[in-house]
Amino acid sequence: MADAHLHPGPARALALRPGLKIQSYRGGHARPDGTLAPSGAFVGLGEWATTEQVLMVVEVTSYDSDTDQRDRVEKPRAYAESNLPVYLLIDRDSCEVTVHSQPDGVRYELVRTLPFGRGSCFRSRWGSSWTPSRSRTGSADFRALTRARGVGAGVRGEMWSM
Repeated sequence: MADAHLHPGPARALALRPGLKIQSYRGGHARPDGTLAPSGAFVGLGEWATTEQVLMVVEVTSYDSDTDQRDRVEKPRAYAESNLPVYLLIDRDSCEVTVHSQPDGVRYELVRTLPFGRGSCFRSRWGSSWTPSRSRTGSADFRALTRARGVGAGVRGEMWSM
């Protein structure tokens, strides 16, 4: 499913589970649940792409014992060290979304956490804004992302509108 793309905006695509070269993360590679980049950014780059064109990475927490360390500690540090502009963590355990932004090469300077359904999480420099909601129908983008992540029909019975 690494080649599946969704189109959240002009000339941008959400790639589902692409492999990225993240030098400071577990063996130098990470496979985010979603990666927002210009359309075609990963074409011809093989299994592990560089991060130069990545605008945002998205992770959905897993229901395993390693998720706390991996998604909440290791990945934010590794993504910031790789200067990925935005790390969006969809936390199914706490029913929150956390937006990490403004990497300084060591950590993210700005971290904002909101419960599902509350306010706009961020307005990006590329002109998009996004708000998690408790819509039962959800968006095609989130349904595809959660299917790729193995979540199934919803997150604790809820979907997100994007």
